[in-house]
Amino acid sequence: MRIEGYIPHKVFKITVFKSGSRYLIKFENSDFEIVSKLRDGAVSSFKEVRSLVDHEMVTAIEKQFEDLYSLRKEAFARLKTTTDENWEEII
Repeated sequence: MRIEGYIPHKVFKITVFKSGSRYLIKFENSDFEIVSKLRDGAVSSFKEVRSLVDHEMVTAIEKQFEDLYSLRKEAFARLKTTTDENWEEII
């Protein structure tokens, strides 16, 4: 797999990879990564991949990152509750 190119964005780092005839689009922020794998033959060039990453797709990816943040926050809240319940009682 090699890096085919980057798609500029003000919030995310968007990297396009190529592996054989398949493309992958990786969206990264400071805490998470989302990767979209494109089937063989779905696109044939980096230019076509760039056209896929339009405003609607980026907006949907932003929502996915927000959901991931919420999931992580809820998981840590559950962990804290579980951890607090395991303390021995001190008399």
